[in-house]
Amino acid sequence: MLIAKKILSMLLLMLAMSAYGDELPRARDLQQLAHQAQQHNLPLLIMFSQSDCGYCEVVRSDYLEPMLKHGDLKNRILVAEIITDGYSLVRDFNGKLQQPGQLGYQYNADISPTLVFLDSRGESLVPSLVGISSRDYYGSELDQRIQLAWQKLHP
Repeated sequence: MLIAKKILSMLLLMLAMSAYGDELPRARDLQQLAHQAQQHNLPLLIMFSQSDCGYCEVVRSDYLEPMLKHGDLKNRILVAEIITDGYSLVRDFNGKLQQPGQLGYQYNADISPTLVFLDSRGESLVPSLVGISSRDYYGSELDQRIQLAWQKLHP
C-alpha cells in the first residue's frame, strides 16, 4: 500500500511538471504547491513579476521557460509565477487568500522580476535573485541559487 501511494505521488508530480509545458505556471495556491514541495522534498522558486515588465519577460522566456521545457528543473525545484499587479487572489502558505501585491510585499519583491527560493513553509532558503543586472551572468546566478536551495533541503 505504501509503495502504491509513493508511485501515485510520483505520477502526480510528473503530471504537474509536465503540465508546465512551455509556459511558466501561475501560482494560485501556494499551500498546494507547498504540499507538493514537502511530499517530494523540493524547493520552490516563485517569480514575482509585473504584467508589463520587459525584464520579467526576458527572465520568463529566456531562462525559466526553456529550463522547464528542456527538463532542467525536473525533480530539482517547483516553479510558479505571481504577477504582483494582477487581480487574481492567491492562497498563501497559511491558506489565506491574498492580493498578489501583498504577497510580493511580504517577500520584499518590490523590484520586478524577483525570484524567491522557498521551502515548503514559505521560508527563504537562499537570497532572492532581484532584477536582471547582466544577461551574461543571469543564467549562472539562477543555476547557483537553484543548486543552493536544493542543497539546503538535501544536506
